[in-house]
Amino acid sequence: MEDNAKVSMAVIFGAGGLILVAALAFLMYRGLTCESGAEPGNATLAATKAGNQTTEQLQRLRQELQSSAASLERAHQELEASRSQEAAMKGNLTKQLQELSDLQQQVFNLSSENQRLQEDLLSWRKNLSSTSEELREARSAQEELQRQNKEYEERVQRMESLLHSGSDRPKRQSNVATVRTRGRCEKR
Repeated sequence: MEDNAKVSMAVIFGAGGLILVAALAFLMYRGLTCESGAEPGNATLAATKAGNQTTEQLQRLRQELQSSAASLERAHQELEASRSQEAAMKGNLTKQLQELSDLQQQVFNLSSENQRLQEDLLSWRKNLSSTSEELREARSAQEELQRQNKEYEERVQRMESLLHSGSDRPKRQSNVATVRTRGRCEKR
């Protein structure tokens, strides 16, 4: 910004210097024409008019240069503002890109977690299927054991009934023998 102001001032002073040099050259030219035979009054009047015109032109030129310098300053300020806006936009864009990167990382993490959960679910289903098969086998074994126990109990009951029936026969025979013995003794 300071460099632009220095350039503007240099342009203004340079242009003013050129105009002054042109005005002096014009005055010298008019002086030479007066010395060569022109009337002094007319030459002075013409030089005065020329000086006034040169001064007016110089003032207009200075005004134009000042206006140009002001326009240049405004343009420089607008450029700085646009640069600030661009920097802010870049900052926002960088922030948004970072947020997007974070979201992508979160999506990747969620995808990995989802895959792990699916693998766990599949393993759990396999374990459940295996457990169900083991339960069916255990039930079958229990039913077989109950059947064998029932058969064993039936055998035991049959054996007990046979033992009871076998033990009753000798008692009956012994009773009969006792009666017979008593009868013989009484006859005697």
